[in-house]
Amino acid sequence: MNDVLWLVTITGIITLIFIVSVYLISRRVGDMPVILTEGGKLNALHGRFVQGEITIDQYQDQRRELEKHNPENIILEFSRYN
Repeated sequence: MNDVLWLVTITGIITLIFIVSVYLISRRVGDMPVILTEGGKLNALHGRFVQGEITIDQYQDQRRELEKHNPENIILEFSRYN
């Protein structure tokens, strides 16, 4: 009977630690600011499309051109590890 009580106690402590950890992590994640991606030129291009300054074809062509000349894509293009 003593072994069962120890098992219940240890299991309870482990469960309590897990619940507290999940609670603290979820609070920490909720406090983090939202980071908006796709800023800069792509965001400006999207804004022009939404406002009706350019057509869908112009938007897609300009987006492809911007993505092609994105520094990360240029590095990947010339990388010897791809």
